[in-house]
Amino acid sequence: MAGMLRVYRSLVDRYPYTTQILATGVLSTSGDLIVQMIEQRNKQQMTINKRRAAVMAAIGLGLTGPLCSVSLRYLHLFKIKPLPSVAVDQLVTCPIILSGFVTIHPLLSGIRWEKIQSNLWTSFTQLQLRAWMVWVPVQLCTFFVVPYQLRVLFIQVVALFWNMFLSYRANSNNMEISGDTPMVVPPTYKQPRPQFQPLPVPTTSIREE
Repeated sequence: MAGMLRVYRSLVDRYPYTTQILATGVLSTSGDLIVQMIEQRNKQQMTINKRRAAVMAAIGLGLTGPLCSVSLRYLHLFKIKPLPSVAVDQLVTCPIILSGFVTIHPLLSGIRWEKIQSNLWTSFTQLQLRAWMVWVPVQLCTFFVVPYQLRVLFIQVVALFWNMFLSYRANSNNMEISGDTPMVVPPTYKQPRPQFQPLPVPTTSIREE
């Protein structure tokens, strides 16, 4: 384990952006795959939604990874102290990432923009409040304790669980927005057929002559 961390730190020193972006993409995809396996744990045959996993990979490689890497790099280069670094991360970087996530994820999942727009602000504010509850203490630990070369890796290990939550939440929201949420249909009860009493057959009396 220590040897792997040394290799990772050397790769970050040589290729800081590439290494950290690739690590983010792998962990974002892993988070979604774990969620899919948990969702289908009771099924006899497991089927992986490749498009869903590819969407999370694209967001990790194209949005979360680059923004986190650049943000941490410049905070380190300019020697920003820990508390201001946490403030910049949570008040600038985090809202940009989440606003991009709640926009890009449904678009790549095939949801029309008109439907996304109607739910955009609600999705963003709910995720942002939850993100601050998780990430403020994590980033305090990151900037006070973790060495620079391991910061993105540490963040992404925590983000593995965060991505599991994001994947589950985003795909649930996509189903609601697209109208694909399965409806709970109440059971139909078979009404008993009314039983009709047979009409009495009139009897005719025959007079004997």
